[in-house]
Amino acid sequence: MITGIVVALLLAVIVFQYMIIKIDRNKRHEAGHDKLTGLCNLEHLMQKIKELPDKKKNRLIIYSDIAEFKLIMMTQCLKMLLNIRQ
Repeated sequence: MITGIVVALLLAVIVFQYMIIKIDRNKRHEAGHDKLTGLCNLEHLMQKIKELPDKKKNRLIIYSDIAEFKLIMMTQCLKMLLNIRQ
């Protein structure tokens, strides 16, 4: 009887730890990525660049900031929704 309770408690702790790790991983991903596109945001990109090994290799990074990107995407989403309802 006591063994069953101990096993159940250990399983509960393992499941709880797994859930905490999964939630933390999701939060870190959301903090470093754009919700709409899923692409890395600038802060995350800069951190990844800092983590690159300091080897003497040529690298090219192209960064583009589209003005009013949210407005463009919201307009497209609204157009799609209106087409679906018709």
